[in-house]
Amino acid sequence: MLTLVLLGVFVTSAAIAAGERQPDASPLPAFGYDRCDGFPCYLGMVPGLISWTDANERIAGFQQGDTTYQPLKLTRFTMPNAGGFLISNTPDLTLTEVALSPRGYTGEFPTLRDLLLFYGTPCSVYTEQFQTHVTLIRLIYPHLTVDFPHETERLTWERRPDYINIKRAQDNLCELTEGLQPWRGTTLYWRYRQP
Repeated sequence: MLTLVLLGVFVTSAAIAAGERQPDASPLPAFGYDRCDGFPCYLGMVPGLISWTDANERIAGFQQGDTTYQPLKLTRFTMPNAGGFLISNTPDLTLTEVALSPRGYTGEFPTLRDLLLFYGTPCSVYTEQFQTHVTLIRLIYPHLTVDFPHETERLTWERRPDYINIKRAQDNLCELTEGLQPWRGTTLYWRYRQP
């Protein structure tokens, strides 16, 4: 009898562990995300290392128009799995940011699990709050930010972000510390609340 109980505990533990195990490969490359020379990139574009002209050539056929607010220049585009903006704010017109969002687009966006498998653990977390209510959790990586607005009470593995912003290769966002806190994993939003 004791053997059956122990066997049942072992099988149950193994099933729970298998259910929580993350898959071995991230689907991010299928979404257009990758690592290029050690930096996050989208369709091979690394902000800070690609010219504005070359970046626009990469999204040719998906563009929806250009806008210029001196010195900011934006190109809006819609891809099969996301949409967003190419952004430049430098006089030499180097691409400075790729801002992506699934909102209003038909494609799927990567999940938190996909992002963590591909980019690893964020170096810090920024939160926006209204009084004591956390309204946004932003994961901070050296050259990438990922925004999860408060839509449910919990940040889960299957949550999809609202925005993924790939930043300039020359900037290391992990050097910023003011107002940031450590990554606490998937948990309730209020656990990221600042005192």
